[in-house]
Amino acid sequence: MEHRSSHHLVVLAEDDPDVRQLIGTQLARCGYATARVTTGWEALAAVERFAPAVVVLDVDIPSPNGVALTQLLKRNPRHRYLPVLLLTADADSTRVEEAMAAGAAAYLTKPFHADALQRAVASLVPAVSQPAA
Repeated sequence: MEHRSSHHLVVLAEDDPDVRQLIGTQLARCGYATARVTTGWEALAAVERFAPAVVVLDVDIPSPNGVALTQLLKRNPRHRYLPVLLLTADADSTRVEEAMAAGAAAYLTKPFHADALQRAVASLVPAVSQPAA
């Protein structure tokens, strides 16, 4: 498993405290520092404060939800290229299409294996230094 230095910060927004702790621990084992929050507004504040490498959002976080927050981030020129990984327990193809149309770089359905999370986040970190045209 590839490890990243802790200067790669991940903002993690998950309203379930147990899931948030589990994901945060998995990311820490991979060498990522995390800013852990529970709502969309807290996630937006963390993005503004910390300038993370990646944002990991549960689709169903409150105020605004993960899809709406992704749309907000992508409309902001400062965050347009910020990679967003959306997580949800809903595997419905319409939900996946909605998330990707909002600008998510990747999507994982819960439950997922720790390796899948690590691969998804690791694949998004380089996108920060080389934004798409």
